Amino acid sequence: MPKSKILIQGHTDHRLSVVVPFNEFSPEKKDVELILVKEQNGIQYTNNTIVAPDTSQKYEVPVLEEQEREHWGKKIDFLLSVVGFSVDLANVWRFPYLCYKNGGGAFLIPYTLFLIIAGMPLFYMELALGQYNRQGAATVWKICPCFKGVGYTVILIALYVGFYYNVIIAWSLYYLASSFTSELPWTTCGNAWNTPNCTDPNLLNASFFENGTKYSKYKLTPAAQFYERGVLHLHESAGIHDLGLPRWQLTLCLFAVLIVLFFSLWKGVKTSGKVVWITATLPYVVLFVLLIRGITLPGSSKGISAYLHIDFRRLKEPTVWIDAATQIFYSLGAGFGVLIAFASYNKFDNNCYRFSDDIYRMLGFKPGLYWRLCWKFVSPAFLLFVVITSIVTYNPLSYDDYHFPPWANQAGWAIALSSMILVPIYFIYKFFTVPGTFKQKLGYCVTPESEYYLVQQGDIRQFKLQHWLTI
Repeated sequence: MPKSKILIQGHTDHRLSVVVPFNEFSPEKKDVELILVKEQNGIQYTNNTIVAPDTSQKYEVPVLEEQEREHWGKKIDFLLSVVGFSVDLANVWRFPYLCYKNGGGAFLIPYTLFLIIAGMPLFYMELALGQYNRQGAATVWKICPCFKGVGYTVILIALYVGFYYNVIIAWSLYYLASSFTSELPWTTCGNAWNTPNCTDPNLLNASFFENGTKYSKYKLTPAAQFYERGVLHLHESAGIHDLGLPRWQLTLCLFAVLIVLFFSLWKGVKTSGKVVWITATLPYVVLFVLLIRGITLPGSSKGISAYLHIDFRRLKEPTVWIDAATQIFYSLGAGFGVLIAFASYNKFDNNCYRFSDDIYRMLGFKPGLYWRLCWKFVSPAFLLFVVITSIVTYNPLSYDDYHFPPWANQAGWAIALSSMILVPIYFIYKFFTVPGTFKQKLGYCVTPESEYYLVQQGDIRQFKLQHWLTI
């Protein structure tokens, strides 16, 4: 009686593939030797007998292959995408404002500290998660299924941020279009939107306005009035309850921004990898031009000294530390799921930091003690500190002298909770939908999907104290 062999191979990501020749089946009875080769422990099962179906027809056995995930065209495409994502409005526009607001150079102290203990570890963690698992922000949580709600949360947060970030870019586009005039509209007071109080800053008496506080409060500059009255038309609104109609000029600019985004992403990384060659390098050119222009303006030395001045008394204020912690995520782009998505298109053996065993498996070495300590203890403690401090020191939102009504603050909290609530909701959903006892349910929730067989065997390392204390 003829005998055939079928080899079932195990892969590092726990998938199985069947390797068989395209031989035709015959209706005669055969002994088929199954050899299960598992890479990790080499267990083999043999001498199983299979009876071919009693039919006169002949068949071919197809070999199914998993669809290959799309890759970046070049490694530089991935690098430029990450750089372009990090160098955005948060660094060009938000960081200087927060630095000046929170004591100049003093702000750099908590910012640098949080960058070391949280920013960089979380940055590399997201790249490692995406590249090793080859999944997006939500599906990557097959490593701990009960926290898949975290993936949905970061996606929703990215959506919320995209709403106002794209609007700000639309404002910038409007400014760009307005600059193509013989005289810049934000430098003079003779425009239709200017008030009688508008004054040329070059003609102001510095002694009357002291250190600029009154000057800023009454919004007398042409630039401030162009932004608030010429662009946003805030003077036509009585408050947040009176939004008015959208301005067609700004709507058109926003539509143009969305069109650019669509054509940058419509074919995945193949198109976005080419677009970043412009979007990631052009900001540095513009920043260099602005630097040269800024240091050549009158009074530039005073502006530089204001940023370099360190007011250590400001470090006693919790808001300084909260602003620094928040800015870390905007500066590096961590926590939005974008880095996970970018890294998921890398090749599996790309030289990127991965978690301990994954790094050892792919690169031959484990991450240093600094990374392991931050990933397991320091960074989670930092995030908990930020959340608690932000809640305790919360102040109702205001804009200059206008204080938003209570219902507006409540709406803001509702929007914030709409994303965070997904984490416990999905945890509860996952717990009650998996089978087994209470211990097995909890085991299925915290065990990677590829290791569910350990739950059935009762060998759940997440339940052991040694697992939690191992660095």
